[in-house]
This record gives sequence, C-alpha cells and structure tokens, in this order.
Amino acid sequence: MPTNITPIILTLNEELNIERTLSQLNWAQRIIIIDSYSTDKTISILKKYVQVELFQRKFDSFDKQSNFALQQVKTEWVLSLDADYVVSDGLIEEIRLISDRAEDNGFWVPLRFCVDGVPLKCSVLPPRIVLFRKSKAVYYQDGHAHRLNIDGKTGHLRNFIYHDDRKPFKIWFKSQEKYSAQEADKLDNADYNKLKWVDKLRKLAILVPLLMPVYILLFKRGVFEGKRAVYYAYLRAYYEAMLSLKLLKLYFGIKTTERLKP
Repeated sequence: MPTNITPIILTLNEELNIERTLSQLNWAQRIIIIDSYSTDKTISILKKYVQVELFQRKFDSFDKQSNFALQQVKTEWVLSLDADYVVSDGLIEEIRLISDRAEDNGFWVPLRFCVDGVPLKCSVLPPRIVLFRKSKAVYYQDGHAHRLNIDGKTGHLRNFIYHDDRKPFKIWFKSQEKYSAQEADKLDNADYNKLKWVDKLRKLAILVPLLMPVYILLFKRGVFEGKRAVYYAYLRAYYEAMLSLKLLKLYFGIKTTERLKP
C-alpha cells in the first residue's frame, strides 16, 4: 500500500525539524511540500530529497494551505504530517498491512510528544486522522487548528507518530501566544452544551491550568518518566494559563494598552 500513498507536509522555517520527518518517508515515491517562503535552510534541506516536490504558497490559513496540498496529490491515499512529526517504524509496517480495499476512508493515529527527542508515555496529545483517501476528505478551520472532515467510516491504528519539535522555546511561545488567542475567541463564542468535556473545562478559565500538571504527572504517571515529563507537564500548564488569561480578558472586558516606545 505505501506506493499508493503521498505524504503532504506544510513548512515554514523548519530547518531544525524537517530532516527527521523526511528520513522516515524514504518509502514514498513522491512527497508534497507546501512551503510558506521559508527564510532559513529549509529549502536547501528539501532539495536533498529526490522524492520531494516543492510548492511555495503565501500562508493564509492552515485549512486553505492543506487543501491546496491535497490538490497536488495524484494517489488515492494521503499521509498528512506536520513538519515536526516523525512516523514510527511500527506505524510504517502497520500501514503496509492495510488493504487498498479497506472499508475505512481514514485512520486515526496516536501521537506522542517528545522532549529532547524522547517520547513521553504521559503525552496528552489527542489522536489525529493523518492517513485518508483524498477523494473523501477536506480540511476546515476550527479555532487555531485545522480539522479534517472525512466522508465515511474511519478506523484506528495502534502505532505512534512522534511530535518531536526541536525549535527554541521563544519560537514555541510566540506560536502558542497566537494559537491561544484564536482558541479563546473560538471558546468565547461557542455553545457550551456542544463542546467536548475538555473544552467545557477550558471555558471555565480557571481549573485546567491548575489540573494539568496533576493529570499528567499523577493520573498519566508522568512522575515515573522523570524530568522531561515534569517539564512537559508545566509546558502544557503554561499554554493553558495563556488560554485562560485570554478568556478572562474577554469575559471581563479588560482592555490593556500597549506600552509606548521610548
């Protein structure tokens, strides 16, 4: 089946990540990269891989960028990856066993967050549909994230994709600052009764930042995974605190003024 799959990846200044992602895709005959005009060494790295077909497109939104990538795919199946996703050997073998006549039009894959390249069992990343039939799928924007709408049945795969982002913390902070603002706007305008239970807790804007370290370190047994799990627990709590602050600002009508330049 892998010969009938095209991986697609969106990139923007991913020189610290993209090579690990591509190194696990040497089975693919064609890899579609949609780059948003990277200014680092991303392009020179991509040129080392003969399977890569590079398209550059000005970024407007994740869903439009992803749907543009789908338009370039010629195979029936798509493997949609972030530039910091590393496909495990086990998942590659599991994909090989999927029949092309499978009833499912898409497959959910579990994710594991990595710190310094070490996967954490206490990861709280939700699974994603990353393998799917092109003709049955379309992306749409949902808050800061882009979601995939699949027409038909979906199945579940057992092996992991590793989320292994090696960018500096300041870059992570900048992106999460933007994502938390988008997510706050989404939650503020959402119907509470239609939200998932996690988002219902988030909409309360108080509990989740406090509960996240307890959930990861105790309930998910991260305390037994050492210092990386502790770091991860508070990294997640940090994002949730940013989200809660933005929600409280919206709820209370707080309008902060920008500091004047000297």
